Amino acid sequence: MSISNVKLYHGNGIVRLEFSGDPIVIEINYNGDGSLYKHLGRKWIMQSNRGKIIIFSKTNATLESGNVIFNYRGEFKPIGCKVFGLDKK
Repeated sequence: MSISNVKLYHGNGIVRLEFSGDPIVIEINYNGDGSLYKHLGRKWIMQSNRGKIIIFSKTNATLESGNVIFNYRGEFKPIGCKVFGLDKK
C-alpha cells in the first residue's frame, strides 16, 4: 500500500522524510555522486546503487515522520520518492 502525503527534504547534507502512515519500504531515485550514510537505527537496511536507494525494515520497525533518514556528502539530487506500507484492514 502506498503511503500518502510524502515529502522528501534535502539540503546541507541531510535528507528527511515526512509522510502519513506506517512505512516499511522507501524507494528514492536520485542523480549525483555523493556518499550516503544511514541515520536510522539497526532495524533498518539501506542499499544504494545506480541512482536508486532502497530502505526497508527488517523487523517492521516504526519510523516517525520528519526524522532524518540519511546524511550525504557530495552531490545528491532526488528525482522521485515512493513510500510503501502495510495494508491495515
